Amino acid sequence: MNKNKRPGIIEIAGIKLWDFFASLKLTIYLFSFIALASVAGTFLPDRIGMIKFVQDKPLWIFKFFQLFELFDIYYSWWFVLLIIILGVNLLCCSFERLPRVFKIVLKKPLPPSVSKIESLEHKREFLSDGNMDNLTVLAKKFFKSKRMKMYSFKTGETFSCTAEKGRFTRLGVYVAHFGFLLLIAGGVAGTVAGFSGVIDIPEKETGSIVTLFKNRGKIDLGFDVTCSRFEIIRYENSHTPKSYQSEIIFNKGRQAEKKGLVKVNSPLKYNGIKFIQSGYGRVLEGKVKISAYDLMTDEKKGEYLMDQGDKVVLPDGKTEFTLFSFRPNFQISGMNLGETFIGFVLSEGKEIPVALPVSTPGFDKHRKGDFYLVPDDFETRYYTSLQVNKDPGVYIVYSGFLFLSLGIFVSFFMRHSSFYLIFENSGSNSTKVFCAASSNKNKTLNEEIVSDFYNYLLNND
Repeated sequence: MNKNKRPGIIEIAGIKLWDFFASLKLTIYLFSFIALASVAGTFLPDRIGMIKFVQDKPLWIFKFFQLFELFDIYYSWWFVLLIIILGVNLLCCSFERLPRVFKIVLKKPLPPSVSKIESLEHKREFLSDGNMDNLTVLAKKFFKSKRMKMYSFKTGETFSCTAEKGRFTRLGVYVAHFGFLLLIAGGVAGTVAGFSGVIDIPEKETGSIVTLFKNRGKIDLGFDVTCSRFEIIRYENSHTPKSYQSEIIFNKGRQAEKKGLVKVNSPLKYNGIKFIQSGYGRVLEGKVKISAYDLMTDEKKGEYLMDQGDKVVLPDGKTEFTLFSFRPNFQISGMNLGETFIGFVLSEGKEIPVALPVSTPGFDKHRKGDFYLVPDDFETRYYTSLQVNKDPGVYIVYSGFLFLSLGIFVSFFMRHSSFYLIFENSGSNSTKVFCAASSNKNKTLNEEIVSDFYNYLLNND
């Protein structure tokens, strides 16, 4: 085999690609771009506001916003891509440097030399009256009391050792890196595969379509959700709701596969999706009778049995009325009209909006037409409003937070400390002692442990 063979194009491309993703410059650029995008996403209007902003702009501006999904920056493909690239960059940076750190962590320390001890800042050299064997036993007891691992070496008339504590704290930064990677993975998983929205289900009916928040469309759950019963619990001697709950049945291939109560602050989980009781209201059941009265005489001129979306011709033979919807709590100009039927009147080619509150039968007189309309004889039933959340990355994010917190704690609040010791037999039952301490942080404790060791030998000699 030719050992001098030049690397091929694929190998060179692989090396350059690895160097690119393992670059700290890339980390700085990515953090800068993500920070700028986050600032923009915070101060720009929401999705509906952005859509309104581009409505009267040239078509190319709308296409540009649509291509880069600027209507919702945090969910845009390029923002998610930046987060993924940051994760790959962090992974490559860690693997680039981790082998060297592991080599340092796993390598057994070499015996210290006198010159190394003398080169350290916190050191002490003294003559002890004890013999070397007794001092060795005392040193082992001292390091054990300090929870330091001792690596001893004995050659002839010399005993040397290195005692360490917190050797694995060098890996704290990589534990934090791993936690940050889990945060990225969980966030991306929640963005890509998760959703959040609301589903309104009338009592005794079934639904499966969730309306997503931020006007992001609708999604089919893939199973049926039935509200078999809705209940409002009120305060004693009051109409004020104290709490409300829904009895929900989930059907996915089998009838009544799961049944449970969804209460306020007590959600129900099914198929990895959380259902939260968020509200309620009333919907029209069946048809409503709409009566037409003469504006001048208040005489009833006609009755119409209507469903939502129905259209009728009023008694004058030329005015049309269309019933649009029923609102359980309709507000206009800051005033709550309560249960209200919404529609519009088509007269002489003009569409005039109409609000028919149940509690105010003569409200439509303000329209000043030939007839005013009054709703009567109808029934309603409750519907439950459930917030629906799916986030497959939530437990990954929790794990990432724990690892990140652990890594930060180890990196900033724990230290790797070393103690170097040499005993030299000086004859006449005396021993020369060389000792020193070093650490990667909180170096003021080094002098303290050197003094403690000196006093320990002095008091137990």
